[in-house]
Amino acid sequence: MKLYLVRHGESEGNFNRTLCGHTDVDLTSKGVIQAQNMAKLFENINIKKLYSSPLKRAYNTAKEISKLKNIEIEINDLLKERSFGDFEGLNWEEIELKYPEESKKLIEQSIWYGYKNGETFDDVVSRVSKFFETIEDNSVIVAHGALIRIILYHLNIVDRDNIFEYSINNCEVIFIDDNKITYLN
Repeated sequence: MKLYLVRHGESEGNFNRTLCGHTDVDLTSKGVIQAQNMAKLFENINIKKLYSSPLKRAYNTAKEISKLKNIEIEINDLLKERSFGDFEGLNWEEIELKYPEESKKLIEQSIWYGYKNGETFDDVVSRVSKFFETIEDNSVIVAHGALIRIILYHLNIVDRDNIFEYSINNCEVIFIDDNKITYLN
């Protein structure tokens, strides 16, 4: 399967260093420019489908590809970022102050931590699995950092030991071809 994974451009949450998850925040002006520049990478690439999270930061990033390629965006709720529950909208200092015990657990458990009133890792794996039941080959997915890591996990490209091996920066494009990863730049 050929697949392009794109993380959205810099968002207000990224800029303010807050956990946004399901919170719908806009791209910053830098994020808009990142999205426009990233879209140019697809100029000479034939893609079949363009999927996006419904959250503005991903959707507005996908719109730049859509304009360039004259292709519709298929919005899919299964591509939303992981819900960070009670931590939504908070920066790290606020989390440590408001939830000292939970912040320690988060440090210890990392991505495997189950957010109170949010989602567990397995919750998101389940969403990703449902999404992959319908995906078409040679598609672009515009989504979020944690969700992209979970897609890589779902595709058996990473496992528990190396889940942080690949960078997933704003507007970085990861090309997957038969479970081999390269970055477009």
